[in-house]
Amino acid sequence: MNFSNADLSGANFSDANLEDANFKGACLIGADFTKARLGGANLEGANLSGAHFEGTSLSREQAFSFYGARLTKAVLDGATLNFAGCDLRDANLSHTNLQGADFTKARLGGANLEGANLSGAHFEGTSLSREQAYSFYGARLTKAVLDGATLNFAGCDLRDADLSHTNLQGADFTKARLGGANLSKADMRRANLTTVDLKGTKLDGADMRGAILNGSSVNLASTTDTRWV
Repeated sequence: MNFSNADLSGANFSDANLEDANFKGACLIGADFTKARLGGANLEGANLSGAHFEGTSLSREQAFSFYGARLTKAVLDGATLNFAGCDLRDANLSHTNLQGADFTKARLGGANLEGANLSGAHFEGTSLSREQAYSFYGARLTKAVLDGATLNFAGCDLRDADLSHTNLQGADFTKARLGGANLSKADMRRANLTTVDLKGTKLDGADMRGAILNGSSVNLASTTDTRWV
């Protein structure tokens, strides 16, 4: 389905199968994507102002591989971004305005959120890692804006996630899995890392002042220039 640059304002795509559809540059103001399937779809640069996302899948699996939707630089002003419990694995959401989005218990393994505006977004029970062929693919949140976001990753899978250069002050990582994760130059002040195995986590240049490390283990070889006090 090729809807590139089409005017589809107010279109009702609820429950529709839109996998691999091309919406690049399309006008989708006020469109309804409730429970739609958008795995592999191209929404790059589309105007999704006021669009409605709820229970929407942005990923599809085929032959043990994942194909995520591409929303890079899409306009989402005023959109309803309820991705709670949704599958967003390998979705490309880089440099996208996702203010206030709800990612509660969503699957974001392999997703690209680099440079995205996630101010006020809600992360609770969110998985940032996925396993494929005995390897782990973590979400990328490098330089994402997380001001005012709810960062509750307690018990979550964040293996191989890239959280470098990210503000994670006060985040809760209690009993989270952070093996292979990159927290280089991240702001981890007052973060709760109780009972977390950090031996395989990159902490070079991270600000760990005030972090809670009760029961945690750290490989000091991976903590070059890390600030502890």
